Amino acid sequence: MFNKKDYIIEFNKLVSGVNNLSFSLNTEFVETFSEGQVSMPISVTAELVLNKNHGMFELDFQLKGNMTVACDNCLEEISVPVDSHSHLIIKISEFENYDDDEIVYLPPQSISFDISQFLYDSLITSMPIRKTCELISIPCKSNFESAKPETNKDKTDPRWDKLKDILNI
Repeated sequence: MFNKKDYIIEFNKLVSGVNNLSFSLNTEFVETFSEGQVSMPISVTAELVLNKNHGMFELDFQLKGNMTVACDNCLEEISVPVDSHSHLIIKISEFENYDDDEIVYLPPQSISFDISQFLYDSLITSMPIRKTCELISIPCKSNFESAKPETNKDKTDPRWDKLKDILNI
């Protein structure tokens, strides 16, 4: 069962320096963001190395696991490996700089930060654009080969035969 508070980092509970945290990204986690559109099994672990400095937090995420998706060609369910790295900086500041997309600015009275949306975005963007059976080295069950029209080089179009006679080809 998805519990939103499991994905909240409380700054006052962290020690100065390096902190190691782990988060589980499963089907229920993804369903909360995709509004129930995903029903395939997901088993990904997000390992977080958080470096706490005075007024700044550096977060390095490593996502590893498997996500079951439909093949874009044959619609068979395939288990695609997920292995990605992402980085986030959280800065405690009186002034918010909205021009910087790579840094999240929080007011000094903030004591926690919800990373669930960032984890979801990292998971979705770690997926390949084209998901096919060949990605996991199995033959695709699509019928594209049988749908190709048969070409017969011996057979010619009679309309072109008349033109060939004119040109003496």
